[in-house]
Amino acid sequence: MPKAMTFFAVVDAASGDPLFVSDEKFYGSGRVSPGSIAKIVCAALLLASPGFDPEKKYFCRDVTFLNGYRFTCSYKGGHATTNLHDALARSCNLYFQDAMRGIGRRRFIEAVSSCGLAAPPEAGKLPSEPDHEYFQAVIGDHALSTTPENLVGLMRHLAVTGQNNKNGDEGFKNVFSHESSKFINAALLDACEYGTAAGALRGTGCAGKTGSPVRSVSISRAKRIVSTDAVFAGYYPYIKPEYIIVVFMEKGTGGADAAKTARRIVDSVRER
Repeated sequence: MPKAMTFFAVVDAASGDPLFVSDEKFYGSGRVSPGSIAKIVCAALLLASPGFDPEKKYFCRDVTFLNGYRFTCSYKGGHATTNLHDALARSCNLYFQDAMRGIGRRRFIEAVSSCGLAAPPEAGKLPSEPDHEYFQAVIGDHALSTTPENLVGLMRHLAVTGQNNKNGDEGFKNVFSHESSKFINAALLDACEYGTAAGALRGTGCAGKTGSPVRSVSISRAKRIVSTDAVFAGYYPYIKPEYIIVVFMEKGTGGADAAKTARRIVDSVRER
């Protein structure tokens, strides 16, 4: 069997110039599933929705049903009571699948397309997808794909352009306001302090989002076996960001794996 690939890129936050890319061709044209990184776009759409309350509590019980289909959270046992900030930091699948029922499909499709998280063939299929597949797309586990370069662009917009209210890529500006960028950045910091990336990045001053996109699902001996990739996209440090970091690992055991590689990168640049 071929060896599973690990890819990473470190980019200058101010200029956008790559400082180190492990595979230049894959950086610009390799397709990866964003997994839960798609929830960043969902958060921006929710914050822009009239009447949406980011402080409203949702109780995540780990499992819910939609049209007879079973949905589970990213955390076994559920996240209990959570608001938007915590749901993004902890990557609560059920919070976003529930909250995004109030956002039209067309708006979601436009947003992920604007951010480069969905290629035209994928986006074209989403309007007619059955609900159980569409709401997997909402959390990045179906239909979406992007390039590492696009993930760098997303993080750079949040860390530098949106944070400082400067002109930036029109695709991102169509999705993220200055205020929603500030809100999301605070949640990305907490993802590394107490959320999904905390095991590797707590205390570093890094901000980012993990993803555990599903590769395959199989049944073995009456047990459901899920195979995932691992993705991390973030920046360092949180105050006055200098570096954008993206990691992708084939067949990783989840986004926390990619965060461990990001930690090694952060340690390396801190020692320079």
